Amino acid sequence: MNRAPLILVVGMHRSGTSLLGSILEALGVALPGPLIPADTHNPAGYFERSDIRALQEELLIDLQRWWPSEQGTLALPQDWLTTPRAQRAAICLKRLLTVDLQQQRGPWAIKDPRSSLLLPLWRLVAAELNLPLRLLLAFRHPAEVVTSLVNRDAAATEMTSARAQALWIRHQQQLLVDAGDLPLHVVSYSRWFDEPKTQIQALQTFCRPDNNDPTAVQTALGCICSDYRRSQTHGQAPRLKRQVRRWHRQLEQAAAGSVGALRHWARRQPGPSAHLNPRNLSTPNQHPWSRALKALGSDQSELQAAGIQAWTQSGIAPISLAQLRCLNHPGFPGDDPSADQGGPLPQRLKLGLIGGSLEDWTTHLWIHHLPLSPGSNPEICSAEATSDAALHLQRLEVTAQDPKLLLHLTQVERVFDPDPDQVKLLRLLGVNAEQLSIHHTLHNAAKEGWLNSNNVDASTQLGLPCPEALVMLGGEWLCLGSSETDDSWQRLPAALLHLPVFPPAPALSRAQARLLAAWIQACCSAGLNLVRIDPQSSEPLLWQSLGVLCFQNPINPEELLEELAWHKAGKPAPGTIHTPSPTAQVLWQHASDLPPEVSICISSYNYAKRISAALESCLAQSLPAVELLIVDDASTDDSLTRCHEWLDAHGHRFCSGKLLKHHKNSGLAAARNTAFAAASAPWCLVLDADNQIDARACELCLGLAKASPDKTAVVHPLIRICNDDGQPLGLVGGGHPWQREQLRAGNVIDAMALVRRSAWEAVGGYSHIPGGWEDFDFWCKLIEAGWHGVLYPRPLGTYTQHGASMLQSQTNQRQRQLSRLLQHRHPWLQLAFAAENR
Repeated sequence: MNRAPLILVVGMHRSGTSLLGSILEALGVALPGPLIPADTHNPAGYFERSDIRALQEELLIDLQRWWPSEQGTLALPQDWLTTPRAQRAAICLKRLLTVDLQQQRGPWAIKDPRSSLLLPLWRLVAAELNLPLRLLLAFRHPAEVVTSLVNRDAAATEMTSARAQALWIRHQQQLLVDAGDLPLHVVSYSRWFDEPKTQIQALQTFCRPDNNDPTAVQTALGCICSDYRRSQTHGQAPRLKRQVRRWHRQLEQAAAGSVGALRHWARRQPGPSAHLNPRNLSTPNQHPWSRALKALGSDQSELQAAGIQAWTQSGIAPISLAQLRCLNHPGFPGDDPSADQGGPLPQRLKLGLIGGSLEDWTTHLWIHHLPLSPGSNPEICSAEATSDAALHLQRLEVTAQDPKLLLHLTQVERVFDPDPDQVKLLRLLGVNAEQLSIHHTLHNAAKEGWLNSNNVDASTQLGLPCPEALVMLGGEWLCLGSSETDDSWQRLPAALLHLPVFPPAPALSRAQARLLAAWIQACCSAGLNLVRIDPQSSEPLLWQSLGVLCFQNPINPEELLEELAWHKAGKPAPGTIHTPSPTAQVLWQHASDLPPEVSICISSYNYAKRISAALESCLAQSLPAVELLIVDDASTDDSLTRCHEWLDAHGHRFCSGKLLKHHKNSGLAAARNTAFAAASAPWCLVLDADNQIDARACELCLGLAKASPDKTAVVHPLIRICNDDGQPLGLVGGGHPWQREQLRAGNVIDAMALVRRSAWEAVGGYSHIPGGWEDFDFWCKLIEAGWHGVLYPRPLGTYTQHGASMLQSQTNQRQRQLSRLLQHRHPWLQLAFAAENR
């Protein structure tokens, strides 16, 4: 079968390979795959595949030859191509290329300078695929490359002129050593500007000898911008070594057509990097932990040795692991597509178990999804025993306190961990770690392996129903675990089944744990949709791999079904918020010559039985200059009549006041906005119709407001919580003062607060949040506009907790939807329910 040839664009970094990629595309050469997007450094694009780049970058790192490092100047280790890590990379590369080559009808190219160092890997995979390879070597004047590398990488890698020159030679020579008789074409960066048409025509002949389209040549000429030629030496050019100058002359001659002479000359040169005498390559750098210590700043050999000694004696401190987690150092593995491409484990397998327990059903499911050979029945051994592979199921912070164990893992050929973040850290610490992920759809047949899906035994010993029978009888979702004592779970919708007690026994034997894992596997294979409520700490990663959604309490069946429907719809983003601006009719008003200092703003909807207590608390205020504003949001009970009668009897105690009525129910935000818009005082005290304020609330909060900075928008007192019987239940929000960081995780400030009316106006008032949280949203808007709040450290109000309150009847029933909406509106928030199952 004749396959379209694959052209590898190779050469040293910073040598114009991106420009070459754009010219190839103009000549009709395909560059398939997920390309790295353009940015300010390369506005025209990189023309470089992100998956291939990640695979090769991490392979070099794992081989202790990260290309810009001092070790990157050395030849690759002997027999590197036969190592498990390289073999895994080969499997992944073959998979990626297999997908691409099936779609190519003409020449295609993949650009990555790292291919210059890893050409044997490409030749191995290409031979297996019967894929013709061609090489396109781009080079640039070494002085420009050296200057660019030093300017860009000095801070990150301590790049020096000497190392950059050694790397420049290494990328040219290693390629020519490994190229053999592969077709080779050389292009010069300077010739794009001195002889562009001649070089493009020669390139077209090499890439597409059957198509000399002059239109394509003209298009390619348009890719060359004069700005690209700007010198990158910026002053005195680096002093180049004689060997570098000789290599440059040979490359220039090759670009003019003498490729054969270049090959012959390269074969006569000393082996790659033989001319170097690298520094800082003492014994500590060969230690498995050297890369982690370097990431933490211990670059010198003395610091490396001291760090290794300290970690060996006392383990790795949690603070060091925390720092490693926060760093974005090049030593950290990224999104390497070959990370889980290892082949099957040996038939006779000794498996070390670190963390986990065979009395824990999750451990058995993880073992089941290891890449076991068919019919394999692994022998489970202790963490320290000699083993063929290991399963790491505990926090790395625990393992790091046992340096002997951690060093033992560096000698194990394959170590599996389900946590991708831990895999990165383990690999940084010299462990050949792979992410253990369950590549499994819920409707696939059960995988043969560690578990035997014997539902008869599961029914007999654990009392669990047959998954296939549940599906046959119409079960759509099976909830595992209890959602507290909630009457709504006793009236399940038809779509839900419920197993309140999970796991089904307080303590499982090893055999029972394995049976339970097999039953879970059978549920997934039968197509029964599982939902887990309040998972234990060892479970979330497993459920995530199985595609099972997990929810924390509180949640009721109706909210659960809404969440499941949201996931099924593709997790759409919240819609646009619209805050109504209803017309309001004035039903009662009063005004005196005394200007108000505080306007009390009461919003009411169907609170006829409770609003009298709120009004009486306003009547008792010690501050004389108080305005009272009541907005009835189209109540359907006799709230309006009670307010009117009360105002007729007591309204003249206030210096001014109004009773306003919305013609239609428009929500809490609209009612508050109507009250604020009607207020004439500079400060407004917000009061819901089912709460009360203490007699000195307005006086004391106003006094603090006048003494506070100009950007103070809110003075909020402590608010006590009481039930309908007046029994105290604590403080709203725990009594926290106003802090952005505290509000990041959720609202701790009650609406019952004194608000500067000009701040309300500056942020556009309250926004309608369906179901509640208008106050939280309002606080967030104030923070984003540069306002803040202060606490009056004394209880000055009472929040009455009752079943008919908006919090109980609406907000607490929709916390997940509200969290997503608030998180969408204010991205700086970190709301737990918004992150659930994202």
